[in-house]
Amino acid sequence: ALVQELGGAELTQRFGIAASRVKVGRIEDARFALTAVGAFTGSLTLKDAIVADVPGLDAEGVDARIDWNGARITALVDKGRAGPLQLGPMQLRWRGDDNSPMQIGGHATGRLEDTLSWVRAHAQLRDYVPDVKTLAARGDALFDFDFAMLPDGSTRVLRANRRTHAHIAVSLAEATVL
Repeated sequence: ALVQELGGAELTQRFGIAASRVKVGRIEDARFALTAVGAFTGSLTLKDAIVADVPGLDAEGVDARIDWNGARITALVDKGRAGPLQLGPMQLRWRGDDNSPMQIGGHATGRLEDTLSWVRAHAQLRDYVPDVKTLAARGDALFDFDFAMLPDGSTRVLRANRRTHAHIAVSLAEATVL
């Protein structure tokens, strides 16, 4: 919050809309350089952060390293929680100028019954897995995912044309599909 207060609009210009979504957390280490021609590079380590997107989809307890070089930004997330899912490791890539979708790939674990209920409760998640409304299952699962999200947080395929994609694979361990 202090960094957002000090950086204001400049922070959003450098890091895109994603910068405004980090609500709480500790910056444990930060290094950056700004050259005479305006090139801005650096990295920081973020601990125990809350990344707020849409109510109910907040990620909590996020530990990540964020690197940037000009408008290109990469976040390597070691761990975190989103709803019933334990996140990590995962990688996010985006541009600070918000000219392209955010690329998100990684892993999560959780109970199927809790995860299915959580997905059904959030329309923006249902867009990625529309058949989830008819699925009933329980047990532990590992989720591998790779998807793109538009800069405004929208996942609507019609609006994004070919700019948005999603691939989600689920590995089941002693699970029951009903």
